[in-house]
Amino acid sequence: MSCCEPQLPDGNTVEIDHVQNVNEAPVKAPPKEESPAPPETIAKVEEDDDMPMVELKQEASEEPKKRPPMASFCKLFSMMDCKEGVILTIGILGAIGNGISQPLLCIVFGDLIDSMGISMTGASLAAENVTADYMATMEQQAMDRMMSKMEELCLIMALVGVGNIVASSLQGACFKIFSELQAT
Repeated sequence: MSCCEPQLPDGNTVEIDHVQNVNEAPVKAPPKEESPAPPETIAKVEEDDDMPMVELKQEASEEPKKRPPMASFCKLFSMMDCKEGVILTIGILGAIGNGISQPLLCIVFGDLIDSMGISMTGASLAAENVTADYMATMEQQAMDRMMSKMEELCLIMALVGVGNIVASSLQGACFKIFSELQAT
């Protein structure tokens, strides 16, 4: 290898057969205008996703869109009249009723399960005084108490379900009406 031969990074050499002065170099024709290339895309694959999400890369020359300033909480409701206030209040009460129904059903269901465990408590059963008829009577009374308590709790569960339907309907309807009135 001679000292005049340039060496490439991978160790190969290139022979130079003709050297031209920069001023004598032929002028190249300007490149033809091509249609703009589609924007570059970046494919992202999130850990829990199988499908790659393709995002468009924004060019540096574009300004990011500015968000409008956020309105204060008081300004949101400054144009509200009395009718809209009543509708909003009814919607909030419906939302509270809708939210309370689930814990209330859990409490009633726990009481329902507890009522199945009612036994013959309160009766002192001495082995020598108990007859078969007395024992059957005690079992029947305990079963009747359990069934009446279960019927009462099932009725309460049904009423809570009906109340939940009414409350959720009020919530949805009133909030929808309120938002439409505020938008106009």
